[in-house]
Amino acid sequence: MRRIFISLLFCGLSLITAKVFAQGKLVPKFSEAEEKYGYVYEYDTSEFKIAPQFISAYPFIENYGRVQTEAGFFLINSKGNPINEEPFEQIGWSDDEANALYSYFYFNHIGFKKDGKWGLINKEGEIIVKPSYDSIHYFIRKLAPVAQYDSLTKKYNFGAINLTGKEIIPFIYNSIRPIYGSSNVLVEKSIGNQYFYGVLTQNGKEVLGCSYPKIESLKNGLYAVKSQNGLWGIFNEKGKQLQKFEFEKINSPNNFGHILAQKDGLWGIFNKDISINQPFIHKSISITDSSYFYQKATQFEIINNEGQIQYTLHADSIINIYPNLYRYHINEKVGVWNSKDNQIIFQGYDWIDTYWSHGHSLVKKGENKGIINQDGKIILQPIFKDIFLEKNNIYRVCYFDGTFDLYDFQGQNLTNHKYSIISSLSSELFLAKKGTRFGYLDTNLKVTIPFIYKNAEPFIGKHAVAKRDDYYGVINKQQDWIISPVVDYMQSISEDLYLIRDQGIWETLDINGIELFRSNGETYKIREDGSVLLKYANQYGLLNDKGEFCLPVVYDKISLIKEDETVSMSRDGVDYFMNIYESKIPLPGCYDFADRIDTHHEQYAVIQKGDFFGFVDYLGRLRISLRYDDAKHFSEGIAPVKINHRWGYLNKEDRFEIQPNWEEASSFSNGTAIVKLNGKFGVIKRDGSLLIPYKYDKIKASPKGNWLIEKAGKVGILSYTGDQSIYEKYDDIIDLGNGYIFSILDGKYGLDKIDGYSILFPTKDELRYNFYDNTYQIVTYYNKEEVKISN
Repeated sequence: MRRIFISLLFCGLSLITAKVFAQGKLVPKFSEAEEKYGYVYEYDTSEFKIAPQFISAYPFIENYGRVQTEAGFFLINSKGNPINEEPFEQIGWSDDEANALYSYFYFNHIGFKKDGKWGLINKEGEIIVKPSYDSIHYFIRKLAPVAQYDSLTKKYNFGAINLTGKEIIPFIYNSIRPIYGSSNVLVEKSIGNQYFYGVLTQNGKEVLGCSYPKIESLKNGLYAVKSQNGLWGIFNEKGKQLQKFEFEKINSPNNFGHILAQKDGLWGIFNKDISINQPFIHKSISITDSSYFYQKATQFEIINNEGQIQYTLHADSIINIYPNLYRYHINEKVGVWNSKDNQIIFQGYDWIDTYWSHGHSLVKKGENKGIINQDGKIILQPIFKDIFLEKNNIYRVCYFDGTFDLYDFQGQNLTNHKYSIISSLSSELFLAKKGTRFGYLDTNLKVTIPFIYKNAEPFIGKHAVAKRDDYYGVINKQQDWIISPVVDYMQSISEDLYLIRDQGIWETLDINGIELFRSNGETYKIREDGSVLLKYANQYGLLNDKGEFCLPVVYDKISLIKEDETVSMSRDGVDYFMNIYESKIPLPGCYDFADRIDTHHEQYAVIQKGDFFGFVDYLGRLRISLRYDDAKHFSEGIAPVKINHRWGYLNKEDRFEIQPNWEEASSFSNGTAIVKLNGKFGVIKRDGSLLIPYKYDKIKASPKGNWLIEKAGKVGILSYTGDQSIYEKYDDIIDLGNGYIFSILDGKYGLDKIDGYSILFPTKDELRYNFYDNTYQIVTYYNKEEVKISN
């Protein structure tokens, strides 16, 4: 009988449960008649289960509903009975105050707000924690973050309490949050304007101190932690460091449980246990549902003169920029590799310049510039528009607002925004601007000329242009006026040469105030060679670098001054040349008698008239008669000319210094010239004696000063003196200038000594030479590789 009763009881409960499930959960419904909310079943809304009596109501969660009456908030059970005896200002959690549609209870606790403060009650409505906090957040496992408002700092300080209300974490944090895949919590603390993160256990024990700019979960109790130098490392949830701070990026685990990371610009893969799955030598790694695609970066093996491999590096490209230092590029970013210590410095710079003699280098991030040393330590943060190295080993920096400062090699600011303008060091003085006035500082940054000038220029030699009151003049370092301040405008052209503008007319003066040139309506441009370009009606003239009138304003263009003190100019499609210190100028048509005129060298130009060649000076005067079959330009005081089918070498007095003897001849360079006799090429010295015998199909000078020789389509090399050689056996040769050459055969590279000893046979894809270290790079390229992955 008892067994039958129990069976009937369970049967009845099953029917009731089935009916409840069929009707769904209780949901709020608004009654138009009562103008209040009540509750109906989700799938049977025809009848109110709990009568309309609430100003607002929220869906039932875990058999409890949150409602609001005129008195305040209550939690009710499914029968409509409240579990809290008195009304509260709010029930739930501070996070959900505006929208409490989430789980009400955490570990059978829920927050409530009374008199502006938050506390905790349980499911029976008993107060577990009296209302004493400015906010309370739902439990993270068995800890609830709570906050107290600090009226002095006007900030909330967060701590945490346990299920009994005991304060476990002190009120010193900005926030406390859960960490996905870990039993610990993440805490945040601000120091100044910066935010730092740490990790605590549920008992409030410190796992990672609050000193990291960022911490992210890698699941399985692992954290990616960012250091203050911007690099990432990996820790477990006990605080043990598994990987050093040497990664630019650490990704979240992928579908295979692997972690992709980037180190020194290259990608690799960690397994779940943080062992290395793929080494960090990849330019890119991509993933599909079943495969990885690996693109290895180009491999560079550094070898010495004996062909021994010393180091290996992967990158897009590398270049030797200082002894033991290489700039390397990967994925459009730049790093530095110290081969001596095998240390890589990669901070995602867009550019790293060649290192200076003192071991510092300019770096760029976007438009910002900074300074690092050989160890990659930042001397000047990349925050400047420009940086200049001054002669007294001081950095002059320009900010983006146009102001300047001076820094020493340790990165210490020496001027601290005292001056808005600081010029480059000139004549051992810095020109500086303080407020609205200019003055001068010495190399110790002591004021040597006070800030009394409305405008000024840097010293050039012993003098500088300065403006006192409304007029310009020239001062010396004792502040004496060498040229009195009486003109409207003045600027330096070069040392002790000035251009002045007064009452609409400009002229040039020397330091004695003597007028050298007075304008007649022309405009001017001071050029980097110290000359002054004149312009009027789209035509040009010139003052030389002494401020003297040189060329009238009649030319279409005028070149800069060349090493031989000449300029080239063009007029009506005809090219002329002239020594800038000559008093006479070439007249129009002075070259018309010639059919052709070449570019001038050593003051003379080759001309051709009919079948004969000669030489003229800049005025078009014939200096060497038109009697030669061919001619080439002067070099080292002589020029090759051809007469009676033979080439010899002529001086400027029209006399042969080396008699005609050759079928072909080049101009002299570095005391040697290439000549041809009986169909073969050789090399002669300046006195005409033979340096290299006539036995080659071709000879040309290498950029490093040795001789590349060719026979039957194959190339060899001779030293400059002709006493060391590699016979003609390669397709091409690259002379390195250090006693070694790259040999090229069938598209492959090798390395030989110039005396013929072979270091590497031509089997390499590519070889490169490191100038600073006198070492070499073996370059190996890779194709993209697909690898199938199975779980």
